[in-house]
Amino acid sequence: MDEEQPSRFWDHVGPAIGLGALAGAIAGLLVGLVFTSWWMMSLDQVSTQEALSQKEINEAVLELVKEEAATIEVVRRVSGAVGSVVARKSVDAVAGGSPFIILNGEPLGGVRDPDGDGLADVGSGTAFFVASEGLLLTNRHVVNDEDARYFVMTAGGEEFEVEVVARDTLFDVAVLRAPKDEVPEGGFLTLGFSNDEVTVGQTVLAVGNALGEFSGSVTKGIVSGTDREIIAGSQFGSELIEEAIQTDAAINPGNSGGPLVSLKGEVIGINTAVSGRGSGL
Repeated sequence: MDEEQPSRFWDHVGPAIGLGALAGAIAGLLVGLVFTSWWMMSLDQVSTQEALSQKEINEAVLELVKEEAATIEVVRRVSGAVGSVVARKSVDAVAGGSPFIILNGEPLGGVRDPDGDGLADVGSGTAFFVASEGLLLTNRHVVNDEDARYFVMTAGGEEFEVEVVARDTLFDVAVLRAPKDEVPEGGFLTLGFSNDEVTVGQTVLAVGNALGEFSGSVTKGIVSGTDREIIAGSQFGSELIEEAIQTDAAINPGNSGGPLVSLKGEVIGINTAVSGRGSGL
């Protein structure tokens, strides 16, 4: 009897323990499956977030590439219609008729005549063609000296003397005309004017003969303000400029008379003045 009792005990308890172990294994398996599913879902969520972030980055880069391509295309089209203006006077007139002291073939303390044509460069600026037959616009202060002669060098490197057709006494604008025999077949490339409202924040490009040395220089910025009223001055005096466009695109001496254009390649203004009190204003 005593030997049969343990046997009966295990007959009853053994199956229960087995069922418990099986249930534990199943429960553990279920927990493992749930955890694995949660972990995989977390990985999928992270991967989705990373994919979204990468998509946003790719879209941002694509927008920058589009804007850069638009800028390059506008510069290509606009630059061909912009020329450098050089003001020249007789060397004797500039030097006051005083004789030169020549040292090693160069004038010492006198006015240089690099082309040997008896003319000295006394000023520079920019102009742009608005009519294919050779009409250009510039600032009046670029061609204000009636005793000087004015020459334009095109983007293609051709240089010719121009006639000052008109100087506006109210606005700082002047009209120049190229000689008929200098007009190329098909006419000059020209720029058109924008009819769109100028908006603060819009992208603009300035093209000009920066410092009188770097023709065709291009700078980029935005419209920083509109309807500005400023007092601008030069050696010819000062004047009030109204309804001016303010931009942070770099404008330097020599840029005067050049176009300020939108990303459509349309002229919205003429580069006229720089504030010496500001930085890039």
